[in-house]
Amino acid sequence: KEVLEILERIKPKLLVVWGNTIIKPEILSMADKIINLHMGLCPYYRGSVANQYALINNELEKIGATIHYVEEGTDTGDIISTITANLSKVPKDLFLELNNKARDTYLGIAEKIFRGENVSRKTQDLSAGKNYMLKDWTPSVRYKLSKKILKWEKTKILS
Repeated sequence: KEVLEILERIKPKLLVVWGNTIIKPEILSMADKIINLHMGLCPYYRGSVANQYALINNELEKIGATIHYVEEGTDTGDIISTITANLSKVPKDLFLELNNKARDTYLGIAEKIFRGENVSRKTQDLSAGKNYMLKDWTPSVRYKLSKKILKWEKTKILS
């Protein structure tokens, strides 16, 4: 309630979402534009721990980040930009570089939108991917992923 009151008072041009919270519908109308940095490659991997599921599913080419407009639904808004991972790197370096590149790209896009510049947008084909839920991120799934990452670190090969 307090957040809604503040947003009504300040009437922001842009809301920048950087986290894993679902934005409530009543907030969606509070700003001219709302953008999100999603650490997953949309439309393929939406929702929670998206890159981890891409790794579990052996779809390395779908590890990345997506900057998109926010609308009702989880990571379903039009895509502004995608950042893909450098697959020649070991996991630690790959994810560090991806996170840094995603952050820098996101901040640059946020600045452009705030200044009123046009940025590209592409509608997502939601049938091309899946929404992953945090409730499915069980200990056994995390264990499976950790074994895969340890092997990748040791052998420099993901299998």
